[in-house]
Amino acid sequence: MPIRINFLIEEYQRQYLNQPFFALMIDGDLQIWLDDQLYFQASIALVEFAFCLNQWLTKAKRLEQATPLAYYTIDHDEREGALLRLTPVNAAEYTVESIWQEFECRQMIRHQDMKAAVETYFQQLDAAIRGYGDTDLATLLAPRL
Repeated sequence: MPIRINFLIEEYQRQYLNQPFFALMIDGDLQIWLDDQLYFQASIALVEFAFCLNQWLTKAKRLEQATPLAYYTIDHDEREGALLRLTPVNAAEYTVESIWQEFECRQMIRHQDMKAAVETYFQQLDAAIRGYGDTDLATLLAPRL
């Protein structure tokens, strides 16, 4: 099943560019499309979401198979449910669910399609962030000591 992750940056505060919490200041409208149908739409911290996806992708590449993903925020925790949850059905496919889903997805998402969608999201978010100043997504995702 084809999957796309789109976003539109809503809020960006340039004065915070060099602050350690800058990544949390990039808010935007995130959309997840499944089979050309809007599955999920929410205003979230886009880099925070990228950070979660980066951890998932790193683990999935290391294991070379479908890996669980559960994305929560400070505002939405385990009691409410994940904003996005991928549950492996086998080594190559997932079920997907969200507390904000527009419809129940009964089809499986292929692991390769999910990885490709995440990598495209990273490329597009990186390009948008570079347009704002002297930083990039890799810098924002790097662990801070």
